[in-house]
Amino acid sequence: RIILNTYREFISSEELLMLLVKRWKIPKLDLTEGSRHPPDYMHVVVKPIRERVIGMLSEWLRSHQVDFNRSSQLHLALNTFIEFEIAVDFPDSADELRLLLSAQTPRSSKRRFPPPVGSLPQYRRIHELCILDFSPVDVARQISLLDHQQFLQLSPQDFFSSKQDSHIAKMGDWTESLRFSIVQEIERDLPDDEQLL
Repeated sequence: RIILNTYREFISSEELLMLLVKRWKIPKLDLTEGSRHPPDYMHVVVKPIRERVIGMLSEWLRSHQVDFNRSSQLHLALNTFIEFEIAVDFPDSADELRLLLSAQTPRSSKRRFPPPVGSLPQYRRIHELCILDFSPVDVARQISLLDHQQFLQLSPQDFFSSKQDSHIAKMGDWTESLRFSIVQEIERDLPDDEQLL
C-alpha cells in the first residue's frame, strides 16, 4: 500500500507496471546438473514472488482505479500481461484481475454525452450583457469548468501538505477570489435598493 500511495513521486504508472512485469519474469529454472537452483525452486522462490505481484496488482486495481481510468496504454498493458503471463500459471487469479480491470474503463472509451446547450441572452451588443442576464445553470457550469481545471492540477501529495503555498491553499484562494468577483458583478448590476453588501 505504501508503494501505491507514493510511487507517483518517482515513476509513472506505466513504469511501475513494467517493474512488476520484470519482477514476474525472474530467471528461468536451469534443470541441468550442477545448477545453482534448488530442486523446489519454482515452488519455494518463483511462486511466492508471483503471488506478491498478483496481490499488488489486485490492490492497485481496487484502491487506485483512477490510474487505469486515465491511461488507455496502462489499461492495455495490464490486460496483455494478464492474458499472456498471469493466465498461464494462475488462471483463477487472472480471472479475478480481469474482472477488476473490466470495471476500469479508460476515459477514451467511455460513453460521451453531448455538451449541454446553453441559453444566451438576446442582445445586440456584448457590452450590454450583465451576469444576471445569464441562466444560473449556465453560470454554475462555467464556474464548474474553471474549478475543474484547478482540480486537475492537484496531486495526491497536495492533500498531505500543510504548507500555505500548497496547490490546495492556492486553489482555495483562487476559488474565493472568483466567487468574490461574481458577487461584485451581481452587485454592480442590481438596483441600489437591492444591493447585497
